[in-house]
Amino acid sequence: MRLASSLLASSLLLLATTSAYAEKTYAYNESLGTPPGWHVEERPRTALAITGGAIAATGAIFFAYGLSEQAAARRRAEELPRDPGFTDTPGSGGEILMWTGGIMAAVGLPLLIVGLTTKRSVLVRDTFAVAPIVSPSFGGLSLAATF
Repeated sequence: MRLASSLLASSLLLLATTSAYAEKTYAYNESLGTPPGWHVEERPRTALAITGGAIAATGAIFFAYGLSEQAAARRRAEELPRDPGFTDTPGSGGEILMWTGGIMAAVGLPLLIVGLTTKRSVLVRDTFAVAPIVSPSFGGLSLAATF
């Protein structure tokens, strides 16, 4: 559980720091055309993929925890003396977690697949940047542009 929480915290930190420096993009509408100083790019649907992956991973964790709870409940039930007419009832160990995990995985996996396989058209501003480069063996300017 500690590993899952540290992975979640590090991914949220990465997402927060990268989104602060991301370039501005806008949804592309073909009927309006491309304005001057902008160009159209095809980008993956990363937000959809991240959301689907997070939901599917959480569902898998719920399902695995439900399986372990069900196995623990069966071990406890084998240790206790039973009446001859006793039958196991649903919900006696982990079934709710397994159902919840299965539903979450069924929702998250299609979102993840659609996010990874489809692209969206966005408008990106044409940029031109010059940055100095200084090192002990080399000095000069770096030129970066998108058109």
